[in-house]
Amino acid sequence: MKKRYLSILILFFTPAMVFADAQNKTLQTLHETYAKIENIEADFSQSVTFQGFDTSIDSRGKVYLKRGKMRWDYLLPTRQQFFVEGDMLLHYNPEHQQVIQSVLGKQTGLPLDLFISIEKIETIFHLTPVQKNTLLLKPKETGSQVKQMIVTFAPLPQLKGLFIQKIILHEENGNQSVFVFHHFRVNKALSEQIFLFKIPEGVALIDLR
Repeated sequence: MKKRYLSILILFFTPAMVFADAQNKTLQTLHETYAKIENIEADFSQSVTFQGFDTSIDSRGKVYLKRGKMRWDYLLPTRQQFFVEGDMLLHYNPEHQQVIQSVLGKQTGLPLDLFISIEKIETIFHLTPVQKNTLLLKPKETGSQVKQMIVTFAPLPQLKGLFIQKIILHEENGNQSVFVFHHFRVNKALSEQIFLFKIPEGVALIDLR
């Protein structure tokens, strides 16, 4: 009987232990990689599917990351820019001739949070392993427009580590966005000017802080 109970316990606990161990290894490697990053530049694609619609909107652009700073440039189909420094977020929409200024903390759960605060991933999100190097993230704070994110990490050969390759974002309203990152350029000479934004003349500033 003891052997039977022991076998049941092993069958019951082993999968959970394996998943937990895999998650810990992924997070450890991710943290170690992030600590080596001085700056990073990558291309990205985004596909957004809205609740109730069959077609999606596809975008492409570039993302730049440095300690405490980040910039997202949407290049196609329309041009938009996001600048992050500390907890401050600027969103520039040339088509609408406006800049929206807000606090990043109010955007809890967005990929912006994930990129700028990878070292705090366990603090911001509840984590559940899905498969090797893939985690399910759910915001801990209430009030987020994000229901959950499925994040896949891929090898970053330049640093012999892991970094974000794909994000599937599910919003509370049923919309879904898929981000894919590629062509990483790591620890290259990035000018500080890349992370600076000056409001163009004639563009309205909307302050939501």
